[in-house]
Amino acid sequence: MIPAVLLMGPTAAGKSAVALALARHFGGEIVSADSAQVYRGMDIGTAKPDAATRTSIPHHVIDIIDPSEVYSAARFRRDALDAIAAIRARAAELADVVQHRARQRCGVGVLQRLRNAANRQRGGSDR
Repeated sequence: MIPAVLLMGPTAAGKSAVALALARHFGGEIVSADSAQVYRGMDIGTAKPDAATRTSIPHHVIDIIDPSEVYSAARFRRDALDAIAAIRARAAELADVVQHRARQRCGVGVLQRLRNAANRQRGGSDR
């Protein structure tokens, strides 16, 4: 399973900057857990990332409801888990493409050695 990094801390501690740096470095996506950023049109005072940032790095659970709508912790959980599942599905598809291309380029033996090394790193055994 592709890991998720969770950043928590007080307001204005720099979580967003760290999340952006990690997403850029690892090619990740960001799932916001900010209770005010879910609302459309509430851009002032919520520290939402600007449009350019949101275009360069995919953001989720931002601007998904109108301020007149009710939003609960249960709905946030569902929205966040759905976003994470979609991100993981895209990453798995990408990994399949990379494996296919690696198989074409360097043969199955090299690919198997890479898989074995990854399994050992995760504490598993060679297959």
